[in-house]
Amino acid sequence: MLQDLAALAAPAIVCVAFLIGAWAVIRRELAPKRRQRANARRQLAAGGGPAAASPGAGGPAVPAADAEPAEREQADAEEQRRS
Repeated sequence: MLQDLAALAAPAIVCVAFLIGAWAVIRRELAPKRRQRANARRQLAAGGGPAAASPGAGGPAVPAADAEPAEREQADAEEQRRS
């Protein structure tokens, strides 16, 4: 009986490693959507209004691949102006 369980240990470890890897990839791929929701909440809390917070009002729901660095640069510039 214990030999049977020992034989299943290696495949179980590989299965757990695969599931953790799949979870990490999916989490990374969904991160832009989470950031967008968080930014929308911040804008709404800062008084940006619901029009600024809704993804459909200002453009596409998912930004283009090259839009993210531009958004980061804009946020950095705004932060430098504040300080």
